[in-house]
Amino acid sequence: MNVYKLKDGTECFIRRATLRDAAEIVRYSNVVGGESDFLSYGNNEFSYTIEQERQVIKDYTEVKNRLFLVAVIDGSICGTLTFWGNNRKRLEHWGEFGVSVIKKYWGKGIGTTLLDTLIKWAEAGKIIKKVDLMVREDNYPAIALYKKMGFQIEGRIRRAMIIGGKYYDFLYMGRLVD
Repeated sequence: MNVYKLKDGTECFIRRATLRDAAEIVRYSNVVGGESDFLSYGNNEFSYTIEQERQVIKDYTEVKNRLFLVAVIDGSICGTLTFWGNNRKRLEHWGEFGVSVIKKYWGKGIGTTLLDTLIKWAEAGKIIKKVDLMVREDNYPAIALYKKMGFQIEGRIRRAMIIGGKYYDFLYMGRLVD
């Protein structure tokens, strides 16, 4: 577990998710889904049960090129990052991540801290050589963060999301890991 001071001085703990976190992750996911239209699910649309979430966490902990991080403030999960590396030998060196933060903590550095932890983990592990992500084309704060962290736009996925009858493209971004 690593402790970070956020922009406002708050202590934030970043650690790997454990099976004990499953219920809180389900609760967190349903809350955060209702706070942002940038996620792939909306308010109370996170469909995993606690038992299914335990299995997801287990799957992440059993494979060397996968990572499930939680950010914790005052004992509560306030952010998550999942990185899923491929299990095929020819593709195990790269994967995609997703990140989310509770709205109350937007702009305080949690996303940056989670992403920095992922990059350091990838560099130390010597397996992951490429980290990718998809971001909605109009999520300007996230795009700025990813660019700041060394990601480059590599492509566009047209009509990837629809909300209220309006389509949005995703930008596909990637970063090499040394």
